[in-house]
Amino acid sequence: MHTQPVIEHIAISFNTVSQDVDLNKRLRLTSFLQKMQEIAEAHADLYGCGYHHLIENNIVWVLSRMRIEINRMPEWNEPVRLDTWHKRVERIFALRDFILYDSNETSIVKATSAWLLMDIHSRRMLRVEHVLPRLSQVNIPRDAIRAVPEKLTAPEALTLHHTHTVRFSDLDLNNHVNNVKYVEWALDCLPWETWTRQTVSLLQINFNHEARYNDSVSLHYAAPDAQTHYVEGQRNGQNLFQAAIHSPNQPS
Repeated sequence: MHTQPVIEHIAISFNTVSQDVDLNKRLRLTSFLQKMQEIAEAHADLYGCGYHHLIENNIVWVLSRMRIEINRMPEWNEPVRLDTWHKRVERIFALRDFILYDSNETSIVKATSAWLLMDIHSRRMLRVEHVLPRLSQVNIPRDAIRAVPEKLTAPEALTLHHTHTVRFSDLDLNNHVNNVKYVEWALDCLPWETWTRQTVSLLQINFNHEARYNDSVSLHYAAPDAQTHYVEGQRNGQNLFQAAIHSPNQPS
């Protein structure tokens, strides 16, 4: 792989624009995820292990797990700064954190993520130290969220919410459903009251298997308690993704 100087973290500053905000005039969670994906790719390029470096060897990064803790989402046209850094490799995961700051340098959103390397032909996962030994030696003692994103467990009572057929607009450059789409599907399963009287404060998601064009994905929903939502996507009984979403009541 290509060798580049180590740049421990990078940041981008931006103002939230109209197409990125929701009905409450705050940054959409899915828009934030897209920003996370963009800055992660830009930083991987600086390490010499971005998409264009890896695809030469038929390898890509895939997002496996993620946890996002939200104090508040920025308002429409609010200036913010997003920082990211690769922390370390743990088992087969490359761990990457993110922090979104407002103009007062207050952290308003924190996230941690676990990434895997995949052979695009065999669809087999590869160990980071075998493919990117230099990256596997990086150990940055800085955490946005200390815990490694965990494996989620489904509640007992799941009901079918609706079924979605994968279309062209769901696919990314790896020819499978983009991770942001899974989050979008999960959020669309939440009750309307979540968006009018509550707010999302926590998202945990596991990406377990790929979905591809024309797959029929059944979305199953459960509410273990008044403030917790669970959504699971299945294809012919196979678990594709799991999302746990916490939405506490807003103060009156």
